[in-house]
Amino acid sequence: MHYTMQLSSLQQSVALLQQDKTYLGGQVSELSHKLSLGEERLQEVSAELNAAKQAKEGLYQQLIKTRCVVVVVSCDTLPGVM
Repeated sequence: MHYTMQLSSLQQSVALLQQDKTYLGGQVSELSHKLSLGEERLQEVSAELNAAKQAKEGLYQQLIKTRCVVVVVSCDTLPGVM
């Protein structure tokens, strides 16, 4: 009788472990999918960030050129400055 109870208890444990394995397998699959989506989004945002940095650098260079032209024009218009 004692062995029957042990066997029943072990069978129940095995059944619960199989259910856990199935559940956790589904969780791993779902999290893997979310990770994949997150990595794709990270690549998109990184590309947008790099484009924004390049645009900022271009605008900064234009600002510097504009200021240089203003300084040169201003100095040329001052009497006695050359």
